[in-house]
Amino acid sequence: MLLCFAENKTIPVYVRGGDTLFLSCPGEKQNDYVSWFGPPNLLLYSQKKQVNSFLWKRNRVAVVSLPTKGKYCLQIEKFSLKDTGVYRCTTINNNIPNEQYDYNVQLAEIPSNVTILQQSDNGKITGLENHKLNLTCTVTAGKPRFQNETISWTYGGQSLLKGPFESLTYRIYPTFSNHMHFYRCVVYSPLLRSPVIKTVQLNVLYKPKTRLNSNSTIQIVEGNRLTVECSSDSNPPTTEIFWRLPNKTIGHQNSGSTSNLVLMTVKRRQGGYYECISTNMVGAGKTELHLEVQYPPSVMIIHNNFTINKELRILECKPDGFPNVYHFDRWEHKSFFGDHIRYLNVNSGILILPNVLSKIKRYQDSGVYVCAVNNGIPDQNGDIIQQGQTSVSVKGLPVFVESNEPFQKGKMDNFAFLTVHIISNPKYDDVFCSTSNWKLSLKNNPHIFNEEESIIRDIFHDNEILVHGFTVTFKTVQMKKNNFHNYTFTAVNKYGSASFNICLVENVKKKEQLTDIQGPVIFLISAGAILSSIIVNLCIMVIYRRCKRRRLIQLSNEVQAHYDEINESEQVNISHMLQNQRSTIQEPPSANIIRSFSSNLSSSSSSKSEHVYLDPYTSFIQSENYITLGIMKLQTPYKIRDKISPFFSLTCVAAGNKFKCIQKGNRKASRQYHSAEF
Repeated sequence: MLLCFAENKTIPVYVRGGDTLFLSCPGEKQNDYVSWFGPPNLLLYSQKKQVNSFLWKRNRVAVVSLPTKGKYCLQIEKFSLKDTGVYRCTTINNNIPNEQYDYNVQLAEIPSNVTILQQSDNGKITGLENHKLNLTCTVTAGKPRFQNETISWTYGGQSLLKGPFESLTYRIYPTFSNHMHFYRCVVYSPLLRSPVIKTVQLNVLYKPKTRLNSNSTIQIVEGNRLTVECSSDSNPPTTEIFWRLPNKTIGHQNSGSTSNLVLMTVKRRQGGYYECISTNMVGAGKTELHLEVQYPPSVMIIHNNFTINKELRILECKPDGFPNVYHFDRWEHKSFFGDHIRYLNVNSGILILPNVLSKIKRYQDSGVYVCAVNNGIPDQNGDIIQQGQTSVSVKGLPVFVESNEPFQKGKMDNFAFLTVHIISNPKYDDVFCSTSNWKLSLKNNPHIFNEEESIIRDIFHDNEILVHGFTVTFKTVQMKKNNFHNYTFTAVNKYGSASFNICLVENVKKKEQLTDIQGPVIFLISAGAILSSIIVNLCIMVIYRRCKRRRLIQLSNEVQAHYDEINESEQVNISHMLQNQRSTIQEPPSANIIRSFSSNLSSSSSSKSEHVYLDPYTSFIQSENYITLGIMKLQTPYKIRDKISPFFSLTCVAAGNKFKCIQKGNRKASRQYHSAEF
């Protein structure tokens, strides 16, 4: 390090041990040369640039030229305590000394003993959160003293406070965020090769800092599960942590730094503010959780019951849900039995019933009104739209419903029962039945009136529905001709009265009710049906006879082929055989027909020209399409009644175990039959 001074007086100079000393001679001129003297006792060190060869430290001494300083600057390397003392320079011009200058050169003392007060052996200073803490740094000054010697406090690379030697205090109010952080004291002096830095770590004692693993506000749909973790950070460690509702502690934990709030199934009543609280020796800390439970609205409808005299009728739908932003659907009007009456296209929470000009018709506003609303939150069934309903009963006059019959029937000489259906809110005070000659009340004549509550049909706003009402039946006298006339029923309550007329007519039997036109119509229909049946049967008979005639011709040819096989000697009197076996014949219901047939068969037994085969059995059996001798059947296309006639003849001749027979009649062609074999 170069330290050159040029003054007329003795100039103090400080050199750090081990540094190189440079001294210039201020009086040096261009044509001058310089001689240097030094300790001990101002011994000659150099003349011009020649160093005294007898100087004991000549190896460390030199005369050098330095720009702006001169040509004859004294240089001493590795300056030490032995080198301290007075140094003198003398300028010489033409061997004549001109000026001299003295330097008192001493070893410099660097600043030392940099200390942070109250720092523990582990390099920490303990402070209490939010309480004043002094950070004091001291230093022992060196020699020489310099104006630019400073002490400063820094934190995180930034300067907090700077001041002169020899002590500097920085006052802070630490928080938990300063805990375990480092502060630095920095000492600067020209005598120091680099600033001296002393570091201290803060140990801040603070009460617990609680935090959640979620936002401080949670929105959750009712019915879901909720788990929120609360953790605590404190110095010294947390001794207790728990959750608390107003006036209620939940989730208590005596050790550890976390506590969980668990709600298995969140209910709307569990919404609100929760606190997580933790404590240590310094104090208690807490954090707040705002739980917003979202749930579909419950719907309530507010209204007053109306009378038929009130024109302005208002119903207000008041949903209660969260969030409380609602969307309304159209209103529905239903009967007390759930029958749909009408929709009211009012998409708001306030329903003003349409005005009905006729007061009498305003009772039709009675029923159940349904308000449908949603806030976007589904219920447990997944339904978004929620409904609320209320019953409205309109008070007014009694009403005879549309389903009443204006014409009712009674039988001559019998009691008639006249029935009316009534709606009345409030209930009627009395009901009267009257004619032009008399008037009877239900109250005074319970023996001829019958009253009962009933479910009846009526028309509300053009829709048929079921309603609660009353059915009143009036028993008349035994009916005569003069009793079939009009009867008037009148119902009365505090709002007024209403009437209904019934025309009682005689109930006539159905046969007597046939008109003059109905008789001929029935006759024509019956005659047409009979005629159609006859025509169809005739057509079937004609077709059948034609088919039968073709079949007879074919059978005749087949029988002729067998005639040559029959001998005269084989012919027997079949009538004789039949007579011998008469005792075993069982007569069918048509026995007279069979006897006629047997007689004809006997009288024609001598014929040889026509025959068929017959089995020799002892009984005849009649069927629709067969004549059977024994169990042998003779095929015939006619019913038995067609075969037995005055012109019928049949000749049979025995042939072994068979008979051959031929039938003859007055027809042009003989009908031939062949027996079935067995």
